[in-house]
Amino acid sequence: MSWKASDCDINVISWNTSVQTRFLLASGDDKGEIRIWDLRMLQPYMQAKTAKIDPITQIHWHSSAITSLQFEPREESVLAVTSADNKMTLWDFSVEVDESELETQANNELGMEIPPQMMFLHQGQTNMKELRFHPQFASVIVTTAEDSFNVFKPNLEPDEEP
Repeated sequence: MSWKASDCDINVISWNTSVQTRFLLASGDDKGEIRIWDLRMLQPYMQAKTAKIDPITQIHWHSSAITSLQFEPREESVLAVTSADNKMTLWDFSVEVDESELETQANNELGMEIPPQMMFLHQGQTNMKELRFHPQFASVIVTTAEDSFNVFKPNLEPDEEP
């Protein structure tokens, strides 16, 4: 089975390994787009040589090619992504978009629009290439780059008070 997944090169893919969502596949392309595919949607096209399906989610936030991505093994809706734009992002696709929240996100102190699904942004490495979640410790990530390895655990629940 095959389908056209992008109008440019697909660089990376990752299966969702959670038992409840192992039918999900993530892809990242040369234009910096992330897509999530529900492979159950291929069912009606089993007889055809080439299937036509649309991604269930498509985000174009990164400004350069996606270099690595992986679903968090213990959180079925969380995906980590690295890009040639020297950024690693962590996304939670279970977050629903709220119109009032979109306005708040657009007026943030960083001066960039941050989608509500983005949970974490890591910067500071040059030419990021790869990322992996730790097999035992939840949310611990290692990223590789031209200049270093970084091992960190994103603070996903920061204190509201200073």
